[in-house]
Amino acid sequence: MLYFVDRKGLLHAYDIKIDKDIWTFNSGAGSNNAPAIYNDKAFMINKSGELFAIDLKTGQKIWSYKTGDSMFRSPVQFRDRE
Repeated sequence: MLYFVDRKGLLHAYDIKIDKDIWTFNSGAGSNNAPAIYNDKAFMINKSGELFAIDLKTGQKIWSYKTGDSMFRSPVQFRDRE
């Protein structure tokens, strides 16, 4: 499975074996950042500064957090913590 974010802020779960999107998640704002993958979750941030945790199996939002500022960098996982 390939996970990527497009410029429109859509997170895609793309199955390269069948050449098809399995699901997409709309973050509501554009993004230039790659998702961080950890413990069956994708973490992404959009240009509006909203950070999301997305379930990799379903594409559903687990939680989100508004940082209050625009963001132009990808989230990272540090020391085995979410």
